[in-house]
Amino acid sequence: MPYPGNTSPDIVWGEIRKFMSSLNKNLRKLDFEIIRSMAWSDDKSMILIMISLSELELPPYELHEGPPVNSNAAEGFISKYINDPSIIGPFIRGSRWFVVRRRRFYDVVDAIKHLSSTVSLKHLRDSLNNAQYIKIRSIGDLNNFEQNERAAIEEFLWSRPWWLV
Repeated sequence: MPYPGNTSPDIVWGEIRKFMSSLNKNLRKLDFEIIRSMAWSDDKSMILIMISLSELELPPYELHEGPPVNSNAAEGFISKYINDPSIIGPFIRGSRWFVVRRRRFYDVVDAIKHLSSTVSLKHLRDSLNNAQYIKIRSIGDLNNFEQNERAAIEEFLWSRPWWLV
């Protein structure tokens, strides 16, 4: 994403840390398994937000756990889902109610775009709005980056400092 102009690196990095924390927490809530994440910047023109995931896309449906069968919330859960034609269930497994429902986000890029729009960041807002989202699936995908960006991404992917390579 583009680096915000006329902003101190201390302020930018504070917002990057806030964004990364929020992004990691909320991607996990959406069932994305994060292996590791890191931000890099040249403090002039570019910020890279890098996230390594076990999967870039999740199955389109999820098993959603409801309340215990004998709880006061069971009736509300059942009435919420009973007449929804896109839902499988409600049904009981063990001692809880469950449904199978369509995920809100199953592509990580869609999830990140949405989460980026919900974070309150004064100095990074325009940068996030103009960010590019690139999935790296193979080493060949790194050819799309300039040398300094590629070096940062390779260091992140290989999880070792450049001087060990």
